[in-house]
Amino acid sequence: MTIRIEPFDPHTASDELWAAFNATRRAIAVELWPDEPVLDDAETRREVQTTNPMVEFRRWVAMEGDEVAGSIRAAFRRPGTANEEDYARFLWAGAASGQARDVAV
Repeated sequence: MTIRIEPFDPHTASDELWAAFNATRRAIAVELWPDEPVLDDAETRREVQTTNPMVEFRRWVAMEGDEVAGSIRAAFRRPGTANEEDYARFLWAGAASGQARDVAV
């Protein structure tokens, strides 16, 4: 199956896309931090939808059919904020396969 990359806007994403995003997010969390509690889906959605006045996030998902095969998030200081030039850009990516739910970051 073909994997396609799509923007992920947490404010306009459908409930179905959120469910797929959270399934992958939970699989990654369990693999990387097996002894830690996993943040619930509703709290994750509220957190991701919260606008940070200092930092802008851009997000994409890698879709395989209706499943989120992975996601990527870029963060950078909002233009015009204090000390903008002192903050490095940040990139995070996570992936979980649709077959065995193997996880790779």
